[in-house]
Amino acid sequence: MKRTIALKLILTQDQSEALLETQRAFALACNVIVPFAKENRCWNQVDLHHLAYYSVKSAIPTLGSQMRC
Repeated sequence: MKRTIALKLILTQDQSEALLETQRAFALACNVIVPFAKENRCWNQVDLHHLAYYSVKSAIPTLGSQMRC
């Protein structure tokens, strides 16, 4: 069974900016991965990870490894 909760974050200005930057980097990573998926006709999450991980790492070095996965 999956459960979902919603939390309201109370952030400082610095935390808010850091979170927004992380969201932007993640969205950019998704946009970097899309061409790999289309060109290789790869829709499997694990295979796509192996194809695109290092390209995302070099394109967006500030994005943490867990977010790249």
